[in-house]
Amino acid sequence: MSYAEISYRMLKKFSNKYAYLIEDLKDDLKQADLNYTIEEYFSMLVLTTIILSISVFCIGGFIFFFVIRSIGIAIIGGFILSLFISLITIVVFIIYPSQLEDTRKKKIENNLYFAANYMSTISSSGLPPQKIFAVIGNFSEFGEIAKISKRITRDIEIFGMNVNEAIEKVVQTSPSKKLNELLWGMRGIIVSGGDLTVYLKEKSKSLLNDYRRILEEFTRSISLYLEIYITLIMVGTVFTLVLTTIMSLLGGYIKQLQLVQMIIVTIGLPFISGVFVLLLKTISPTET
Repeated sequence: MSYAEISYRMLKKFSNKYAYLIEDLKDDLKQADLNYTIEEYFSMLVLTTIILSISVFCIGGFIFFFVIRSIGIAIIGGFILSLFISLITIVVFIIYPSQLEDTRKKKIENNLYFAANYMSTISSSGLPPQKIFAVIGNFSEFGEIAKISKRITRDIEIFGMNVNEAIEKVVQTSPSKKLNELLWGMRGIIVSGGDLTVYLKEKSKSLLNDYRRILEEFTRSISLYLEIYITLIMVGTVFTLVLTTIMSLLGGYIKQLQLVQMIIVTIGLPFISGVFVLLLKTISPTET
């Protein structure tokens, strides 16, 4: 039994009554590919908040009492900590679906040009639309697009939907407008009996132009971040080390300043460099 099922069973009446408070998250849950009802997600939020707040209250209160030896301060300190953790937990639960949705959207659009180009190649061989999605679904390199294609194939082969119905269903859970435009366009061509190959070729050209523009913007961003990194981080670190060395010679606080230098070199510089690497990975159009 999953955590969602356990929490919903424990808080079923409460969740059914108050889940409307996070009703706005319903679409985000679908587009983030989180297969929870709004009631299940609300029950997980409440149960997690309760567990963490009680745990932090007990642990924090014990630490305060151990340090200060005052029951009153221990209770107040534990309560404040538990309240703070509760607020953080609620905020995390609220923003998590939208963050996951944005990540999923980025992964889709980073691969969309390549998938559309491959679709046009498959279509030009004469395969029907449902076979196009079946083939795309077998390529894990396309990430989220492959998963979406597998769902379309599943709805057609297992649930007996036609291609148009399967496309309509999957578009409701897709966070990418570009992918939705591609799928709606394919549906329109299928309904009207037009040339799907021509449409996919033209759409792949349009997506190629978008992808080139994204790469150009990424290149400019890298140049800017590289200048910031070299100027502020590398030069700033060297300047700080030189300055602290001079201060140690003049002031006599050699051991203390050596400790500061060691912290800067062994902890500060690697940490900031890691932040820059994560930042570049976040904005990279090739990161899927």
